[in-house]
Amino acid sequence: MTEIGQRDDRVYVTSDRDLARAWAGIWTPDGVRHGGGSLYRVEAEGLEPDDDLLSLPGLSFQAPRAQVVVVYDAHVAYHPRFGRVLQKVLADHEAAKTKRLD
Repeated sequence: MTEIGQRDDRVYVTSDRDLARAWAGIWTPDGVRHGGGSLYRVEAEGLEPDDDLLSLPGLSFQAPRAQVVVVYDAHVAYHPRFGRVLQKVLADHEAAKTKRLD
């Protein structure tokens, strides 16, 4: 769905609950069936900006590890609106990159 990479040695976190819910809702355990990720609050060690979304400071972060503190929704079911949430973030990311190059 995106060109955003994911490192196996990092966990990815965001303070944007809508974005977190969208990622959880499009998560796929088998590459086919969507939904079923979880929405939770974490405490992360070694938090740094997400390499893929540097153009949107403060939105997405990566860390070597994080501990779940609170589970808000253990199973986020897929919903079509999640694609729109992610596409908006990606459009904002592209716009910010373009603006930075101007």
